[in-house]
Amino acid sequence: RVHGESSSTAYLILIVRLASTLIAVLSAVQYLIISAVRTQECRWRLSPGSRFNTVPVHTETGFHAMGVINIIRGVTFCSLCVVSALFGAIFFGGTIFPLAFVKPHLFRRWFEIWMGIWLGLPPALIESLFGSRIVITGDAITPYEWAVVVMNHRTRLDWMFFWNCLCRYVPLKTEKIILKSGIKSIPGAGWAMQFGCYYFLRRKWEEDKLYLNELISYQTAHKPQITLIFPEGTNLSPATKSRSDTFASTHGLPSYQYVLHPRTTGLVHLIKSFRSHGCFDCLYDVTVAYPKGFIVSELDLLLGDNVPRVIHFHVKKYHHSVVPLSDSDIGTFCNNLWAEKEVSLQSLYENYKLPDESDKSVASFSEREITRYKTNIILFWLIFLSLYFYFLYFYSMFLAYNSFIFVVLLFGDLYFGGWESVQYKFFRSSRLPVKLN
Repeated sequence: RVHGESSSTAYLILIVRLASTLIAVLSAVQYLIISAVRTQECRWRLSPGSRFNTVPVHTETGFHAMGVINIIRGVTFCSLCVVSALFGAIFFGGTIFPLAFVKPHLFRRWFEIWMGIWLGLPPALIESLFGSRIVITGDAITPYEWAVVVMNHRTRLDWMFFWNCLCRYVPLKTEKIILKSGIKSIPGAGWAMQFGCYYFLRRKWEEDKLYLNELISYQTAHKPQITLIFPEGTNLSPATKSRSDTFASTHGLPSYQYVLHPRTTGLVHLIKSFRSHGCFDCLYDVTVAYPKGFIVSELDLLLGDNVPRVIHFHVKKYHHSVVPLSDSDIGTFCNNLWAEKEVSLQSLYENYKLPDESDKSVASFSEREITRYKTNIILFWLIFLSLYFYFLYFYSMFLAYNSFIFVVLLFGDLYFGGWESVQYKFFRSSRLPVKLN
């Protein structure tokens, strides 16, 4: 019993706690099963005689071999990220979301502060727990510009690893990502991304086109942001490479070994839509490589299996005046970028060496500032989660409130199609000022 509560109340609280725990466990198990199936389908460790040894990707595994320590690291990483996202979305997002109907600009400002704090946790843990080294060459990323980022899709988690690059230049709260619609339904992280108005596509172009138009019109009424898109549409795997090769042979294009042929329809529409709102300053072409180990899916990360020792980003910036105007020219421009990626990745993987300091990109923040930032982020979440569990255990009203918000968020996701849809539909129907800065 808690604080002298009656036995019936204590039993009710116990049932609620057990039900909440069961829901969380079942959701995690379901997600891991799906990840395991996809991992089995996509996995390729290129040992001698492998069926896929025609794809020469370096996969050094000695440093991150399977072991108890790696499993502890992986479980710690996933637990902290999942629990912080869940409780953060409930406490910060669910609590202040009614403000979106009264003062939407204030809601966006407050929520993005929390979103930036949470987005800093995965990169901080990747570098602190796993010791991954981040190498960035090429151009610097300029903060507070309307920018589109195109990147090759080597693994299912490239979007998360990109935060390690981005946090050295701009506040992470300014980034939006174009993702598959299934991700939005993940309790916690998916809800947080909905509140943050990330883009979730169903791969039905006519529906996605209308969805993008409405959400972009809402996004461009706010402060400048960086939008990350993967033109390949999916990560590199034996199945996707086979489909890409078939497409290449049908259209008389070369067969790629390190990238997939890009799908340019979404990118073309994205650039033209931002341009039509006067919100397109530049395009960043980012090439990501994992020269010393790479993971295939979330299950690899949970097991601490082969987490990359080095993550190399090469950034090339194109001013908006350089990016073509017509649909066909933008498509050709993107295809040329991918042809260059294939050549640069082949050279990098076949003879990789760490670049000299003079070749590295000049970050907006020093490594000392980044270290302090990572330390503060980890300390914040450890303190926050400790207090959160304390209140959940000892205060039944706090537990009841969290259970209520959990149900509300789940209902809104299922009934309204996502909390980002609620925001832009309300924005469209209201008479708000054009700019919400």
